[in-house]
Amino acid sequence: MNCEIVRTVLCLKDEKNNLNGSSWLIPLILHREPQIRSISFCLLSIITNVQYGRKKLMTDKTSIWSIGFNVLLNQYESSTVRTQACAFLINLTQCINSETENNSKESFTISVADLKYLLDEINFYKKIAYILSSFYPFETYAFSELVEQNRQSSKNSQQLEISICSPLLVSSICQLLYNLSILLGKESILMINKHSIVKLLISYVKPLHLLTSCQSKKEIHLSNDLIYMLQIICRFLNLCCQLDQNCILMFLNDNQHPTNNRFNLVFDLIECLTINSVDKFKLKPFFGVLFDLLSTFLNLNDDKSTVEMCLIVVSKCWQILTGYILNDLFCDPSADSITLNLIENALKFYSIYLAKLTQLVNSTSSNNLKILFDNILYLFDYSNCKNDGEVEPINSIGAQLAQKLIKKFDEFFMVENAPHNTKVIICNILKGLFVLSNTAKKIAVEAGFIETLIEHLKYTHSKLNLKSLSLTKVSLKENPLVFDIQQCLLILKYLMSNNQEIKESLTKIGLHSLIHSIWCWSLQDQNLLKTSLSTLCTLTANNRPGVNAMSHSSISASTSNANSFNASSSSLYSQSSFSSLSLLSTIIKSLQKSFINQQLKSSFIIQKYAFSILTNCAQSNECKNLIWKSNLIQDFTQIDFQLIKMNSVKFNFKLEKLWLYFLVSLSFSQDGQQFFIKVDTNLLAVVIKFLDPMLFCQQNDFQQQQIFLIHYLALLILRNLSFNQANKSKLVSNSDYINTIIQYLNRNKSEKFHLLSLSSLDSLLYDYQKSKVILKNFNCLKYLVELHEHYQLEQNRTETQNKILHTINNLIKILNE
Repeated sequence: MNCEIVRTVLCLKDEKNNLNGSSWLIPLILHREPQIRSISFCLLSIITNVQYGRKKLMTDKTSIWSIGFNVLLNQYESSTVRTQACAFLINLTQCINSETENNSKESFTISVADLKYLLDEINFYKKIAYILSSFYPFETYAFSELVEQNRQSSKNSQQLEISICSPLLVSSICQLLYNLSILLGKESILMINKHSIVKLLISYVKPLHLLTSCQSKKEIHLSNDLIYMLQIICRFLNLCCQLDQNCILMFLNDNQHPTNNRFNLVFDLIECLTINSVDKFKLKPFFGVLFDLLSTFLNLNDDKSTVEMCLIVVSKCWQILTGYILNDLFCDPSADSITLNLIENALKFYSIYLAKLTQLVNSTSSNNLKILFDNILYLFDYSNCKNDGEVEPINSIGAQLAQKLIKKFDEFFMVENAPHNTKVIICNILKGLFVLSNTAKKIAVEAGFIETLIEHLKYTHSKLNLKSLSLTKVSLKENPLVFDIQQCLLILKYLMSNNQEIKESLTKIGLHSLIHSIWCWSLQDQNLLKTSLSTLCTLTANNRPGVNAMSHSSISASTSNANSFNASSSSLYSQSSFSSLSLLSTIIKSLQKSFINQQLKSSFIIQKYAFSILTNCAQSNECKNLIWKSNLIQDFTQIDFQLIKMNSVKFNFKLEKLWLYFLVSLSFSQDGQQFFIKVDTNLLAVVIKFLDPMLFCQQNDFQQQQIFLIHYLALLILRNLSFNQANKSKLVSNSDYINTIIQYLNRNKSEKFHLLSLSSLDSLLYDYQKSKVILKNFNCLKYLVELHEHYQLEQNRTETQNKILHTINNLIKILNE
C-alpha cells in the first residue's frame, strides 16, 4: 500500500468517540461482530507493511504482538478472524526477517530473542497443534455458514462452541511457521516436531480433499482454498527438510502406526497429479511446489539407506510422474510465469531422479531397489509390437521423452539469452535418459540429434574464437559459450556410452578432431578440460577406430575436420604418420604438467581421465609408439618410494593405482611386454618394488584394501610379462622377479595372488628348459608342496581352489621330471 494512503487512513478521526490516528482502529479488533474484527486485522496487516504505519501502530511493541497471538490462539474465535490475525503476525515476522538481512534495527520491532521468549511464554506450538487438530477440509467463506458449522459440531455439547480450522487458516498458520522457522532455525523445527505439527500437516495432504462437487453435481471443481493450503503446506515441509533432514524419514515412514501403508505422504502427493478436472490449471502453482519438495526428498540425503528409501518410494509412482510430464506438461501451450516455473521444477526433479538412478547402474544396492531399477529400465524401453512382431521403439516412454526433450533442447540452446537454469536441467535429463534408455538413443540418432550437437559445437567454438579477437579480454569463468560446449560434449558422452555404433559414427564425424580444435580453450578452463578428457575416455573405450584416431589427429587436421569431417575413415588415416602434434601427444603433455602441481585437487581429476585414455589406447601400436617417445614412463620410474613409505598412513595411493592400471593394460600386448624389458631397465624394478611388504604401513581397513589392490595390479603385470617368450631369459635371471613370484605362494596370501603366481611359474616353465633348473635353485618345489597341502585340507573346495590344486599338481610334476 502507498505510504500516502496509509497516512490518510491513520489520520481518519472518530468524531463520536473523539479518537484519531490509530486509536480508532485498535478498539475495532475487539468488536462484537466477527466481520468487523476480521476487517480490522486486515487493515492492520496492510498498514504494517509500511514503515510509517508500523511506527504509528507499535507505540507499545509487545502489546501489539500479544493481541495478534491472543486472537490467533483463541479457540473460540471465528476462523476468518484468526486467519486475518495470522496474516497480521506474518507481516510482523517478515519485518523482523528483512531487518535482519539488512542489518538494521527499528525501535518499534522486537528482537528474535524477545520473540522466542514470547512464544515460550504463551505456549505457542502446543496451542497451534491443538488448533490444527480441528481442521475442516471444506471452503468456508460466509460467516453465517461458519457459525452454523460450529453449532453442528457442538450441538450435543454444553460447552462453548470451539471454532473450526479452515483451509485458509491452515495456510496462514503454515506461512507463520515458515517465517518463524527462518528466524529461529532448528529451534523452531524441534518444537514443531515435539508437538507433532508436521505429522498433522502430513495427514491433511489428501488428493480427495481437493475435490468438491458443484451444485449440479455433474462436474468436478477444485477448491481454491484447499489448493492454496496444500501449496503452502508443501512449501513449509520443504523448509523443514532443508533445516532438519530427519524430517524426511518422518515423511517416509509412520513409526506410530506401523500397520499403515508406508510412504503415504509421498504417494498422496504424487497421486494429486492424476486429478482430472475442468479447472485443473488451478493446480499449477501447487504442482510447482510439489516437484520442488520431491526434489528435496532425493537431493538432500547423504545417508545411503535413506536415499534408497526415497528412490523406492518415488519409483513406485514412476509411471504417474512420467505420464504427467509427457502428457500434461510437455503438451501445455501456455507460456506464463506459473507454467514456466512448473516446467522448470518438474524437469529439475526428473533430472535429479534420473541422476540417482544412473548411480545405481554399477553400484551395490539392496535387492528391492535392484528389482525396482530393473523394472524401470524395462519400462523405459518397453513398446508395443506390430502384428508381425516387429518392435516399434517410438512408442516407448524413453523414446517419447527423447523426442520431447530434443525439441526443448532446440528451443533453449538455439536461441540467444535462454534461461541458464533451464538449459542445465534439460541437459541433465538428456544425460540421465541416454544412460538408462536404449530406445532414447535410437530416436536421438534417427532425429539427427548427433549432427545438431556437432553443428552447435562448431558454431559455439567459432563464436568463442571471434570474441577472442575483440579488444576486451574474454572471461571463461561462467561464460555461456564455454558452458554450451561443455554440455554438448557431456550429452555426446552419455549418448555414445555402451553403444559401439554411435562411437564409430562420432569417430567418422571427427569428434576427436573437434575436441582437439578447442584444446587451447580447455587449457584455460579446468572444467572444460575435464569434460573434454572424460568425453574422449568414453569415445576410446572398446572402440579401435577411435583409439587409432587419437594418434593420427593433429592440429592442422583438427581445424579442417572440425568444419567438414564427412570423409571416410580411410581418408582420416591417410594423413602423415603420428607425430608430437597428435591429440594423444597433447594429452600426455597435459598429464605431465599436472605432475608438477600434484597438490591441486583438479590435477588428480585431470590425471584420472588422462590415464583412462592412455589405458584405452595402450592396445594400439600407433598409440604405444607415441607413449614411448613421450618419456612418460620416466616419470613412473622416478617415483619416490621413501616418501610413499613415510606418508603411507595418510595416503590413499590414487596416483599409484592410475599408473598401475595403465601399465597393466600395456602389459597385455606382446610389444608392451617387451617394452618393460628392453626399453627401460628400471621399469621392471619399480613394479617389483610395489610388491615389497615393508613398503606400506596399513592403519585401517580402507588402506588395507588399497594396498591389496596395488599388490594385485603389480603382480598381474609380472604375470603378464612371463607370457612373452622373448622375455623369459631376462626374467628367470632376475632374482628379484623370481623371489617376488615365489613369495606370493605363501599360504597366508589370498587365492587371487596364488593364481597369479602359479600362472607366472607355469608360463616360465612352458617351452623353456632353463627355467626349470633356476626355479629348483630357488627352492620353488618346497613352496608348491606346502601350498598343495594347504588346499588339500579344504573339504568343500570351490572351483577356484580346485583350479589352484590342478595347477600345483602340474607344476610339481614338471619340476620333478
